[in-house]
Amino acid sequence: MRTKQYISTITYNTIPYLELKLNEMIESHILDFYAFIYHKKECDEKKDHIHLFLMPGRQVDTAKLNEDLSQPVKDSDKPLGTCGIWHTVGKNNISDWILYCLHDAVYCKLKGYLDRVYTYSIEDMHTSNVDGLNELYFDALHSSKFYFDKHIRDVILQSENHYQAGVELVKNGYVPLQNACSFHHFLQMI
Repeated sequence: MRTKQYISTITYNTIPYLELKLNEMIESHILDFYAFIYHKKECDEKKDHIHLFLMPGRQVDTAKLNEDLSQPVKDSDKPLGTCGIWHTVGKNNISDWILYCLHDAVYCKLKGYLDRVYTYSIEDMHTSNVDGLNELYFDALHSSKFYFDKHIRDVILQSENHYQAGVELVKNGYVPLQNACSFHHFLQMI
């Protein structure tokens, strides 16, 4: 796939190798920005991995990126590298990418990722531009569709399930009683 859009993938590279290759691409103006985070294996995953996000500086070919990020492994014919599947990330979805990568508690509960054991902080991310990453993180926290006022966040975090959260939000007046049935159906969907 050839694209100028923001893209993301999963990679299995070592962190030093990945940083070296990505910084070379920044210096060559192939990329304007990158961010990635190392994730430990969760119960529904096969192995540790890295979530990688790129902002191309010009049109890139993801097949070429896969080749460039292919990391030779001593005593093995199979190199480390990307999973081979790249996804475009719309500007409105950068918040989703960041909040999922951090395993943000409210985001994961609302999206149904209830079995995430590990959580991460913004300091766990590696990036070509710390200020740029902090700006994206701030936007994710303050303008994301997944963030509400403090009381609603607390209700969601403290609730064991969607039903309990819905009851608490109706009881406290955040959802009008006449909308409770629709709200219940909404919670069933997410």
